[in-house]
Amino acid sequence: CACGEQLCDCGARHPWRGWHGWCRLNCDQEHASWGFDGGAWQANQPCQLAASNEEVVSSIVSRIPIVSAMQEELTAVLALMHGQQKQTIAGRDFWLGQLHGREVVVVLSRIGKVAAATTATVLIERFGVQSLVFTGVAGGLHADAQVGDVVVATEFLQHDMDASPLFPRYEIPLTGASRFKTDVNLSEQLIAAVKTALPAVRVHSGLVVSGDRFVSTKQESDSL
Repeated sequence: CACGEQLCDCGARHPWRGWHGWCRLNCDQEHASWGFDGGAWQANQPCQLAASNEEVVSSIVSRIPIVSAMQEELTAVLALMHGQQKQTIAGRDFWLGQLHGREVVVVLSRIGKVAAATTATVLIERFGVQSLVFTGVAGGLHADAQVGDVVVATEFLQHDMDASPLFPRYEIPLTGASRFKTDVNLSEQLIAAVKTALPAVRVHSGLVVSGDRFVSTKQESDSL
């Protein structure tokens, strides 16, 4: 199984070894690895980083993760994929395949911030992803946003985060921050991709807010 990678003390990257196991980091070219057979530690396994393994790692790292919260959103993505293979991990079905010639892993996170965080953690731990694309429908709060428009986030905020009076409303405790910026290059690439693939669709960019409840009243919409 090579479903991710670890950076070893020797400076090389190694595919994870074993079933849900990985290469431990105590190197003079030997590694303790965890094997599935009996759940026992297998110590001092020789490190053999062959060219083929490097190719596997390169493929894993370049795989693009695409996440949706609802099945209808995921189904639309899966319909465009080729060569689908399913892996079930931590109660999630991860679909590996190709989308427009690129290697992708697609997954349903389910609804809610905890569900999204759990899914993102598995993508990082098991698939070694370094970025993440979340796609789906959303409510438009800006006066210029219309049904069918595309919004690309430049920063995020949790609209139901409130640990006051210990911390200011919206601030994530102990971080000193309420807004979290996206990767500028990735956001620009997404905007360019939308303009190429959907030239007739309007594209907006800016702050995206999320929470664990649907905003369904005008009063709350106006307040946000």
